Amino acid sequence: MTTRFDPTRQYYDAFSKKLLADYVYGNLRVEYAIQHALRWIPSNAQHILDLGCGIGCSSWEIKRHFPQASVLGIDISTGMIEVASQLFKTEGLNYLVHNVLENDLNIDYSFDAIIMLDVYEHIPQDLNDKLNTFLGQVLQRNGRIILTCPSIPHQHFLQRYLPSGLQPVDEIISAEVMGKLARQVDGEVVYYSYASIGHMNDYLHVVIERDPPYTTKGSVTQLQKSFKLEEQDMREKRVNSHLGLRVTPAGITLAKNKDVTICIVAPQQPAYSETFIRLHMERLPANVRFLYDGWLPRRRDDGKYLLPLFVRAFQKFLSLISHSPVTRFHKSALKRFWLKNNVKVVLAEYGPAGVAVMDVCRQAGIPLVVHFFGADAYEGQILNDAGRRYPELFQKAAAIIAVSNPMKQHLIEMGAPIDKIYWNPCGADTDLFKSADPENAPPTFLAIGRFVDKKAPHLVLLAFQQVVQEIPDARLIMVGDGILWESSKILARSLNIAHAVDFLGHKSHPDLAALMQNVRGFIQHSVQTSSGDSEGTPVAVIEASASGLPVVATRHGGIVDVVIEGKTGFLVDEGDVKGMANYIIQLARTPSLAGQLGRAGQENVKQNFSITLTIDKLWEIIEKHI
Repeated sequence: MTTRFDPTRQYYDAFSKKLLADYVYGNLRVEYAIQHALRWIPSNAQHILDLGCGIGCSSWEIKRHFPQASVLGIDISTGMIEVASQLFKTEGLNYLVHNVLENDLNIDYSFDAIIMLDVYEHIPQDLNDKLNTFLGQVLQRNGRIILTCPSIPHQHFLQRYLPSGLQPVDEIISAEVMGKLARQVDGEVVYYSYASIGHMNDYLHVVIERDPPYTTKGSVTQLQKSFKLEEQDMREKRVNSHLGLRVTPAGITLAKNKDVTICIVAPQQPAYSETFIRLHMERLPANVRFLYDGWLPRRRDDGKYLLPLFVRAFQKFLSLISHSPVTRFHKSALKRFWLKNNVKVVLAEYGPAGVAVMDVCRQAGIPLVVHFFGADAYEGQILNDAGRRYPELFQKAAAIIAVSNPMKQHLIEMGAPIDKIYWNPCGADTDLFKSADPENAPPTFLAIGRFVDKKAPHLVLLAFQQVVQEIPDARLIMVGDGILWESSKILARSLNIAHAVDFLGHKSHPDLAALMQNVRGFIQHSVQTSSGDSEGTPVAVIEASASGLPVVATRHGGIVDVVIEGKTGFLVDEGDVKGMANYIIQLARTPSLAGQLGRAGQENVKQNFSITLTIDKLWEIIEKHI
């Protein structure tokens, strides 16, 4: 039988991953709320109820600091209680899937403290009296109700900016609402305070006591007591040990399996624009070895060479006689490294790296997964060189990964078997890229990318010239470097828009995330070059959407996978400078539209393009061949 609470149950069943990440990495507001509860629990409490306990971290801290008490955690979410029962299992701490608004709670005792952290605001207003009656029935004389909930300003903020990402807030919590609760449980509000966590006045902390035996001054003194919460390293160990999960700030993936070793090969140490390779190294749930320095890698992850010293000493001499002995020694060293380290799968970053190692993988009996990103699938020189062996690579590889659907189709047309090829874009770190407010930002626009032909910075500048003519106070920030950087600065001067364009050069990812907080939108005019070079799926586009920015870009490569036309941004044909300018002008003149598109884009990335999702999918592909 369905009930009005079913959507709430389903929401929180799915929300447990986010709460696990908050538990391990820390969430300032949540930790402050738990500290608030701990300070107000009576020191001699024997029975404590954590109503709406979620995954159980608050119940666990309560039991840890009040070992003499029996603690009962209740939640309507089966998924939450399953996690809590595994993660925080100890004597005297019990969990129950239950809805006190639907069924009676069959217990033969009352509670000295009832904790409700971020619960009361989710109670439908027509059921407030029913909840208050229940609380009055199970609260001990001199017992306390301790709760936190969003203040009125913060609830309005949540409802405005994250309407599709949160369980609806049904009640506006105020002093009057808390006063009514106190009266219905025959108690008094003994503490009522806003806490400044992130935003001034954004959360409400309340304590209600039945028959309070002390003065206000005494209650303030009690608040001085401090409770130390569990350290982060212990939290992470707990999650790994009990649930077999590895937690990241953006969510969870499978735990690191030190019994499974994979090897990533790449032509070089990851450049600043190749964060996806570094994320593969850091987040894939296995013991990851890394080889680099050339398509046929020369160095190990510790910087040491694969080839013995005597071979390298005579390498130049040997190459004058024949290239074959050097290559043969090189491949033998590579094979020995893999076998010695019990490598189960090789992940080649870029097609040419796959070509270079495919024969060694075949000889060693190790499956090869090849990850294509962009130029390696399109650029003429690469296709004329390593690309000539792509048909052979497609047959020898266990799996082939493309970062965009257009690239996937292109590789199929080149001979990649349909049953071997997967679409898996590079994702965005949604914990870092978030919470932009384009609606309240000035008409400043951001472009990020290397200054190279396929990024077409000159076309961005030509479009922005038209924008400045219509919107004189519009500004453009261009981030990145490359061979076209100086010529782009010269072009800006010749177009008389140098005053409106800032060239910042290379910036770190945290810097990029900060820049996205104060702009109206994101621009990218990617094109296919005369050599055929094209984008895969530009990570900056995903990161901009993750931040909540509207995107104006071209119908090119994987951009069409990420940007939903008219819903999360606008797309134009390659070279359509006027069309791009018109959309930028529209966003500059209509801040509310920028906010609407940005919020939809943020939700789209959370659902489909977060780094957690894409790493998990990559691991699923790899795991099939272990």
